[in-house]
Amino acid sequence: MNKFQNKSSESAALAALAANRQGRYLSMSKALLLIKRDTITTQHINQIAQQLHLNLAKLHRDMRSPMLSEQIKRNDALAENLNIPGTPTFIFGVSKLANHHAVLTPHDHRQYVLIGAQTLRSLDKTYNKISHA
Repeated sequence: MNKFQNKSSESAALAALAANRQGRYLSMSKALLLIKRDTITTQHINQIAQQLHLNLAKLHRDMRSPMLSEQIKRNDALAENLNIPGTPTFIFGVSKLANHHAVLTPHDHRQYVLIGAQTLRSLDKTYNKISHA
């Protein structure tokens, strides 16, 4: 099951995973997140790839790789099994996964799930809350 909101989201995910094959996953992901448009075009991906000095032909070849499409399908399945409704989702205090299910204790005050964009302050506050519990 593919949970992308639109085709540009899928292209962005594929571009980030393909950039990872050139050691630039985080740089590509951050750059794509800065685009304030509803759609990410091939032109955006190409511009970012050039700024990051990526091999453009390899990037596009890797974006068409069945292995990356399968990785996205596995990520979708894991998110569905963990009941993660979207991205970003931050899970704190989970010590392990069992059969692709988070081992959560319902009343454990050291476990938190934050859904949606969060400020650094919010993330720090949650991290400090669980690390000092």
